[in-house]
Amino acid sequence: MSSGVKVNSQCTVEFEKLKMKKEYRYIIFKLSDNMKEIIVDETSPRDATYEDLQSKLFALADKGECRYAVYDLDFEVAGQKKDKLVFIAWNPEGAKMKPKMVYTSSKDYLKKALQIEVEAQCTDADELSLESITEKASKNVRQ
Repeated sequence: MSSGVKVNSQCTVEFEKLKMKKEYRYIIFKLSDNMKEIIVDETSPRDATYEDLQSKLFALADKGECRYAVYDLDFEVAGQKKDKLVFIAWNPEGAKMKPKMVYTSSKDYLKKALQIEVEAQCTDADELSLESITEKASKNVRQ
């Protein structure tokens, strides 16, 4: 691994609870303090909303912090209800350079460990909007 960052096994354990058991609406992941491992930062109750996730990520941006998140998105395509897991790489413009670089170079390790196809790389409010995330998720969805 070029970044030297490992994915903590708890990440996949919690992800399976979201994916298979539908225990959570989203999971936020972060780098450990020594930036050597990706760990679970927080999980949400199933009744949490996308706005809840946004407000958490915006609050982190105010502190100059990056995160990864997986959100279980419900949406409609041509009148049919769908759901997709969306991987979000939150790398806000105001974050410090070193964390931004490590988060960017390490995201594929987490994405691969979780086997998520839909990805949204977000640096500002527009890219993190529900409309933008839904647009990414609805591409290549069978109707």
